[in-house]
Amino acid sequence: MEKAGTTAPTEIWTADPAHPEEYDRRIADAGGIDVFLLASGDSDGHVAFNQPGTPRDARTHLVDLGEATRRDNMGTFPEFTRLDMVPRKGVTVGVDTIASLSAEVVMILTGVNKREAYARITAADAYDPDWPATIITECREPVLFADRGAAVVHA
Repeated sequence: MEKAGTTAPTEIWTADPAHPEEYDRRIADAGGIDVFLLASGDSDGHVAFNQPGTPRDARTHLVDLGEATRRDNMGTFPEFTRLDMVPRKGVTVGVDTIASLSAEVVMILTGVNKREAYARITAADAYDPDWPATIITECREPVLFADRGAAVVHA
């Protein structure tokens, strides 16, 4: 037990593109993820770079980033001023990694550009590989926060 006023040592680790499967082992060995913070891609439902079509059993892996995901990231990372500046590949935790190794998952959707994401996620009762952000429906303790812009769905 830590004494009041002290902090535990912090260690940051990332997935090694040469051995992405080791990331899941390290997470499991550490006791899992306490809280996993997520957002949904607004145009294709990607989550943590898991593209539409990602199988439910996907663990940490290398991924080719789709054009929609790359375009979405231009808005997330303003330093990307042209699509050719956005990476074409990435390492991502898989949807199964998120669901099976997280004690709690929090997804935040903000802005009118997240309306489709909000509608698809709240309508889902199970994982839909066409919209990977629906993995939140299969997480142990899911929490979804949406602002008025995202949550207002017009018929």
